[in-house]
Amino acid sequence: DVLSKPFRRESPEIVQKAEEIYSLLPKRDCGACGFESCYECALAIAKGEAPPDACRIVGKKIKDRVEDILRR
Repeated sequence: DVLSKPFRRESPEIVQKAEEIYSLLPKRDCGACGFESCYECALAIAKGEAPPDACRIVGKKIKDRVEDILRR
């Protein structure tokens, strides 16, 4: 349950990576990846909670670029 979890602010490094990854995503918020929005997917990828190719629409095309972002 979302309400029972304490609010946790992400580190600036994670947020920056998530924003870079988000810029590569289609922003359709289709949910095929299992997340409610493309930003949630990007944040999960940045935190290591989802694979670099989690997006079902463009994941394979952007995987190498996402991995570069994660290595920084």
